[in-house]
Amino acid sequence: MGSCTVKTTAVAIFAVLALLLAACGSKPSVAPEKHYTLTGEVVSVDPKLQTASIKHDPIKGWMDESMTMDYPIRSKTEFAQLHPGDRITAKVNVRGIDYDLTDIRKLKPAP
Repeated sequence: MGSCTVKTTAVAIFAVLALLLAACGSKPSVAPEKHYTLTGEVVSVDPKLQTASIKHDPIKGWMDESMTMDYPIRSKTEFAQLHPGDRITAKVNVRGIDYDLTDIRKLKPAP
């Protein structure tokens, strides 16, 4: 094998390795935020984690079943207003596997 072939092969290998390293060091793309409407009842709140456990109806476009889940509350002000037993509607903000609630509004109790 000639010295030109060895140099060409070495340069090609170096270029491929450089591209692989550059790809590994790049930041992953951030999933766009999607929004859904939640309606449910606050079961409990956790001040340490700023989360609320909410028994909610199906969330159209995101969850087909009713269930009880813990939701992080983005705003400290909105979190401070939540109490077990509150019926609420809120915006669920979903980014990949992360989610939280904003625009929380209390609903009037059922008669």
